Amino acid sequence: MALATTSSLDFETALVIPATMAFQAAESRAQVLDTPLALLDGLERLAERVAIFCEAGRIAAQPRAANRLTALLEDTVNEVLAPQGGAFRPKIWVLRFVSLTGTAPVRLRLAILPRNLTTDRSWDLSLSLDGEVSEGAQPDNAPISALLRALPGLARGRPTPARNRKIAESLAPDVDRTVWTLPEGSRKLRFAVNGFGQPPFRPKVGRAMGIISPFLSPEALVQLTKGLDPSECWLLSWAEELAQIPPGRENGRSCCGCFWGGWLIQRARSVFRADQAG
Repeated sequence: MALATTSSLDFETALVIPATMAFQAAESRAQVLDTPLALLDGLERLAERVAIFCEAGRIAAQPRAANRLTALLEDTVNEVLAPQGGAFRPKIWVLRFVSLTGTAPVRLRLAILPRNLTTDRSWDLSLSLDGEVSEGAQPDNAPISALLRALPGLARGRPTPARNRKIAESLAPDVDRTVWTLPEGSRKLRFAVNGFGQPPFRPKVGRAMGIISPFLSPEALVQLTKGLDPSECWLLSWAEELAQIPPGRENGRSCCGCFWGGWLIQRARSVFRADQAG
């Protein structure tokens, strides 16, 4: 069982998900390709176990010769609107794995991604977490489970199909009780979801900060880095966005605050170009 959220979507990319699951479940890829009816049956069954929530109006138009298989996703994709007039931007995957024998604990995988379900090939940085569903509640997981519970109620146009509502409502309690295996070097993990009436996410002030973002706002950068030593901060973004940062003043610092000096912007550009070259 799987649930995904995305800002924009095209059906052919989304179809890769059940197709990949079908190939992995088969004994051999050739066996699946040699029996197209079996592949179609597998895709239909797997599509029923996947729910995708996408921002309303952000589904790419299909070409005239669109693959007929994309019709399998008609009840899988749900168009939603963010509350309070906001934009729907979460990009996560929640997958549940159950032992075939029923003896092993239920396991979840949570992927937090920067990209949508489209053919975009931009660079990105993602986080994948694996964990076991335990008996006790894990309070730090509450923002993610709250998002899952809220998704069916954000539907626009038509009500969320019963099967997708069931997927969201079934995964949320498991997320509440999952103990995640932390990435190497991490000691604690917390989640934050904006837009549901709670105070917006604000990272705690520490000694260093790295920001990776395709879009930049001078005001937001100043808020995020207030009180930090510029030598302990770095920024990675599109060259076009970096070029729009206000130019430095006579003291070598930009007009958007003492943090964004010309040396930092140049450093970010160098890192970006090195990444591009690689």
